[in-house]
Amino acid sequence: MGDCYNFDLHEVAAAIVDMNPEDRKILVDALDGCGALSKQKTPARRKSPSKKVSADKRSVFDFNPDTCHARLIEESKWDNGSPVYQHSDPRIHLGCYPVQCTGTKVDGNFCKHCSSAKKRICQKQGPNPFGTFDDTTTCPENPFRMSAKGKYHTYVWMQKTEEEYDEFLTHEEDSAPTKKSSASSNDSDTDIDWNELVLKDDWKKVRGPMLKAHLKEKGCDTKGSKDDLIYRIKDIYLPDDQEPEQPEQPEQPEQPHNPAATQASLSTEVVADVPAPDDAPASLDNASLNAETSEDEDDDDDDDDVPEELEVQGVTYVITTQGIQDKKSLAIIHKNPDERDPTQWSKKSQTRHQKNITALMEEK
Repeated sequence: MGDCYNFDLHEVAAAIVDMNPEDRKILVDALDGCGALSKQKTPARRKSPSKKVSADKRSVFDFNPDTCHARLIEESKWDNGSPVYQHSDPRIHLGCYPVQCTGTKVDGNFCKHCSSAKKRICQKQGPNPFGTFDDTTTCPENPFRMSAKGKYHTYVWMQKTEEEYDEFLTHEEDSAPTKKSSASSNDSDTDIDWNELVLKDDWKKVRGPMLKAHLKEKGCDTKGSKDDLIYRIKDIYLPDDQEPEQPEQPEQPEQPHNPAATQASLSTEVVADVPAPDDAPASLDNASLNAETSEDEDDDDDDDDVPEELEVQGVTYVITTQGIQDKKSLAIIHKNPDERDPTQWSKKSQTRHQKNITALMEEK
């Protein structure tokens, strides 16, 4: 029969508190060996998101041999992430500090980014153009990097920036990132310089509702196509001595052939060519003379009605009061009959003219 032990649990608990650490460990191991201790796992503590350390503080950190040895350059930024100094040239970086790369070493003393990434390699100086963080002698006085596309980036240290580039200092409240405007606000014309827009004559990004809204504000008619709306806008902002170009009209279709009119014309010509008999009275001769005179005058009138022809790069056009027209189709190529230099025509007129040149070359 096994030995029996009589003890008071309270005395045991008090003894555990008073015993030395070595004896307590022996007791714990004994309890654990017989399964008396619980195997519950303590839940892992959730890591709180760490705040990003600013570049100026990172620049004075001690060298860490366990991370990538490369020296990187960071611009000083406000708490909202916008740069403290912003140059007008995006390839000039102001307010810079040298910091150590925190990447994991995979290739000797460098991380994979500093070893091979295109964004960190200089086309002139090779990988790690800013030296290594453990060697202060490799820190360049005037750092630069040439990208894979040949763009030259220059970096200005903070001390020099404060001395020479004070005019590029930004303000945190003015540099806060702004949300993109919704699509519904695209029809607002508050940010449009209409004088400059009319001067540039570039209407590709201007939508019809924007034109109508501005015309309504000016008390003008808002009906019609986009070209009509643009014409009215130009009429508002162009000088008084400069007329806006009229919107392009659709080409006039070629007139269909009328057999009846052609037959009537032929009949008239036949009658006019019938000779008078020899025994016709003198009065008839006078009448014929008057008719011939009238016909001569009519011929003179016909000469006046013949439109002037214009040859442009081998293509023949006719000049009418309506403008410069295609000789074959009578379609209006350009509306101003006095403007005969094709380089001064509108893009649409130049396109039509180029098609005529191509057709002429194919015929030859």
